[in-house]
Amino acid sequence: MLDSALQHEPSVPQQLVVAQELNEKATIAAAPIRIIVFLIRVIMVGILDRFFDVCNQNPLN
Repeated sequence: MLDSALQHEPSVPQQLVVAQELNEKATIAAAPIRIIVFLIRVIMVGILDRFFDVCNQNPLN
């Protein structure tokens, strides 16, 4: 029984290939989320920059 279980276990190089493929798929799956987060940050920085420009205007000018 133990011999049959050992025969079906993938070798270390095969496990590394599978791990690499899973890592690549996870990276590809996360790409849209990373792009969205980046765009939200860019938009928020623009909004905050304008807000602080308005707040820092000298009212005497």
